[in-house]
Amino acid sequence: MVKHGSVHPDKRSSVPQSRVGRWAVALGALTLTSVVLILLSLAFDLVDLPGSFGDNWWFGVWGLSIWATGLASIGTGAVAIIRRHDRSWMVVLATVLGFLPVALLLSEAVLGKV
Repeated sequence: MVKHGSVHPDKRSSVPQSRVGRWAVALGALTLTSVVLILLSLAFDLVDLPGSFGDNWWFGVWGLSIWATGLASIGTGAVAIIRRHDRSWMVVLATVLGFLPVALLLSEAVLGKV
């Protein structure tokens, strides 16, 4: 009896297979950690929510760094998935996590709140 296997077996693992994939996961984790920390600091009244980013420069820098790591996570995740064929679910999740702060900022800009 001849057994025919798939030419391209599904090798979706949790560990990134490429260096770019590991960078994407690290940047996605940094983005998620920064968002959680900023939400916790607001929930426990450690910082006051400024009216605009110009009112509190530390809050503005923190927000811009979240946005920058989100964009970097999208870029490195896309390179890992498209060019390096890294099919790790962590790379896909990191790329999706990078979209969240970018999408939130764009929705705020469309609504005219920025």
